[in-house]
Amino acid sequence: MINTDLYATLITIIFIVESFWEFRLYAWLRGNQDLARDPQLKQRLASTMRVESKWNWGSWLLIILLLIAPDNWVLPFGCLLVLFETLVIKRMDNLKSSMQNQ
Repeated sequence: MINTDLYATLITIIFIVESFWEFRLYAWLRGNQDLARDPQLKQRLASTMRVESKWNWGSWLLIILLLIAPDNWVLPFGCLLVLFETLVIKRMDNLKSSMQNQ
């Protein structure tokens, strides 16, 4: 039988680690905006920062849903939270690489 408590704990740990990584990427991107000299890269930076801002609000909504959701919904909501967090981090990390390599 699947131990959902173990999976929920692992998902929580992954989310916390990803949140720290997301914060570091956000701080780096904000602190190094001047590296984006190409107009297309500036547009990507602005778009990524908008996505990050919207995701910030969305993640809080999912976290609140996790707190009030029935037990059988905690794991799916947690997985969605980690999935979206991973996608935002991937986008931010790709942008950071582009800014460093231009």
